Amino acid sequence: FYRNSGSSGGAFAYRNLGTATVSMNDVIFEENTATNYGPAIYFATAPADYVYIDNATFINNQQNSTQTIDYKGGGAVAILGGGGATRDVWFTNSTFSNNTATNFGGAIFTTAIGRVRLDNVSFTENSAGQLGGAITMGNAKIVGTNVIFEDNTGQYSGGAISLQEAQPGLLLLDKVLMTGNSSPQGYGGAI
Repeated sequence: FYRNSGSSGGAFAYRNLGTATVSMNDVIFEENTATNYGPAIYFATAPADYVYIDNATFINNQQNSTQTIDYKGGGAVAILGGGGATRDVWFTNSTFSNNTATNFGGAIFTTAIGRVRLDNVSFTENSAGQLGGAITMGNAKIVGTNVIFEDNTGQYSGGAISLQEAQPGLLLLDKVLMTGNSSPQGYGGAI
């Protein structure tokens, strides 16, 4: 998926009102753009959806919001939920590099009620103009194993990960390396 654009999900958008499974293997999302959410992938789904993404590369994608303060983001991927939605979104053996968001989540922005699973995933040199250089999460459960966060920047909070206090979630990390992440004008160079 190369140089695609849209308001949300410049390369791939998935909105479903029923139960479904999405699986992607050996994919590259490069230089895609969106003005609202997730220039590479945008998921806005209903209960019991399952998404599996394996061996994916997300590189140089840009979420370019027209407003500097709005609750939009996801420099590569946006996962939104509501109404008690439950889902599992799995990223395995994947990389997120040099993705940017105007406001939130340089690589991933999630407000989904459900679980985002990261296994053998790296986040390198992603940036957000507000919060969460790699990830901004609210109302989500993120479980990560063998994850690297390196040289990500969240301008005001969470160089690697920003947890939104107004929308509490759960963050479980095991065998994780965080190095060189920063929040130049705020709090939490890593989290």
